[in-house]
Amino acid sequence: MKKVEKFCKNIIKVVETTPQLAIYKRDFLTFVDMVLDYTKGKYKYVSKSSKYVVAICVFYILFPFKFRKVPFFKEINNVSVLLFMIKMLKKEIGFYRIFKMQNL
Repeated sequence: MKKVEKFCKNIIKVVETTPQLAIYKRDFLTFVDMVLDYTKGKYKYVSKSSKYVVAICVFYILFPFKFRKVPFFKEINNVSVLLFMIKMLKKEIGFYRIFKMQNL
């Protein structure tokens, strides 16, 4: 649980410090809330495909490949992977927002 929370805080920090991700800040914050609620058992409606997308993106960010040794490319890759993840999970994030509004 602590590792998930630490990972989520790191995502928020990256989003806040990267201008290209600033327009997606609301989506990232909702994504982080969704992940935390899922790990705590409060939200159970995450599809398998969404879990796979998150797992692949996290794996890609955490385990660098040879061409990612150059810091500039590493940063571009991380940003593009996070953007890809948010765009793939847009529908799932929308469902979670509806769930949160209904369960306030």
